[in-house]
Amino acid sequence: MDELFIAIETLVNNFASLSQEQLPQADIHWGQWAPDLDKTLASFFQQSLNAISRLADQQEASRFVHTLQGKFNDLVESIFRFGSASAASPMPPTVYDNVCQQLTVAIDDFSKQFGRYLNPLTPLPYTHSQIVGRQMGKMVSQIQELYHSTRVDKPLLSIALKPLVNRATNPTGITYYELSYLQALSSDLRQLRIQEDLDTYTIHFLKILSNQLKEIPFNESKTNVLLNVVLLHYNFNSPEYISFCVLNLMEKLDTLPTPEDKIKILRLYIRMLQQVIIRPGASLLPGDLPPANQQIRSFIEAEITYQESKLNGDQQHRSFEKIDTALSSYELPVVVELLMKDGVITDTNRSKIYRVISNAFNTVGSDDVSPESLRSKGNKNNMKASAVHSIRARVIKWLEIIRSW
Repeated sequence: MDELFIAIETLVNNFASLSQEQLPQADIHWGQWAPDLDKTLASFFQQSLNAISRLADQQEASRFVHTLQGKFNDLVESIFRFGSASAASPMPPTVYDNVCQQLTVAIDDFSKQFGRYLNPLTPLPYTHSQIVGRQMGKMVSQIQELYHSTRVDKPLLSIALKPLVNRATNPTGITYYELSYLQALSSDLRQLRIQEDLDTYTIHFLKILSNQLKEIPFNESKTNVLLNVVLLHYNFNSPEYISFCVLNLMEKLDTLPTPEDKIKILRLYIRMLQQVIIRPGASLLPGDLPPANQQIRSFIEAEITYQESKLNGDQQHRSFEKIDTALSSYELPVVVELLMKDGVITDTNRSKIYRVISNAFNTVGSDDVSPESLRSKGNKNNMKASAVHSIRARVIKWLEIIRSW
């Protein structure tokens, strides 16, 4: 493998040693140099793959490729640097652009050939990262056209663009993984501008969601839904995005009148989150953070639990609300016994009857008379004469009321 690096370095040095007189004809020299570089790189890739196939296990292969990756990065960096505008004898911009294009392709080829073994957290060569930064700046400008849409949530779009803007302004240190992630993400974000012509997972998923969205009483624009689907698909697990989603949902829940309404909507959101397919291996922030949809779902499930407890508490409170009466604790049992005697109450379980009466009615001077006390006072031997006379007077009054109807 070393001889291949020497061969590539020799090609680089030959091209880099062009004199001031030769620089105007750099494109001619480039035409002679580029095929040799292509051929040498092809040999490099093939011999590397052959070497990997002879290694005992994947760990050994990974160590081998990591070493190649470091050497290849250093080599590409030297090629990028010698012809740049900051070099002692910079080559013409058009030639340098050709060099950059070919070497960018070479880096992509390297990633494809050895992607299984690469260390994704290895930074790109410095000069390549600067080129990538300029490319991302162009991507950001294209995506920012969405700001002109009146149907896009601008704070949400700003959150989506933040990692791209950061790397466009400061690309130094960007890793192979980060580059791959941001390129794929930006590709889908750019296509949101022409969503009617898309044939992507995002659009097809939106078709699935369309009927479900009709059940949600919020005015969700198509662009915002698509934007969220893209971010969830790419596991955009930044704390800023998660908090935005949670706060946005809380504001919407505040417009709903009852816990039942809130629980219904929250369950619809959970169903949709379950249906979002996460891009395999994708994560804005690789590490221990859970996927974005899981973080949002955890909040929703906690909110459902809270709303259910609130609902149960309200129902329990309502179940213990009692009807106030003008009867004393001695008069109420007389009425109950009268209704039982007349057959209005047909249940014969006196314990049950007085338990229900105790839970349903308040008596004058007492909000909590026990069923046992009422039952005891309803016993004929324990009835107060004054209570019986009072109820007799009320019955006479009821007859007069009935006659007046």
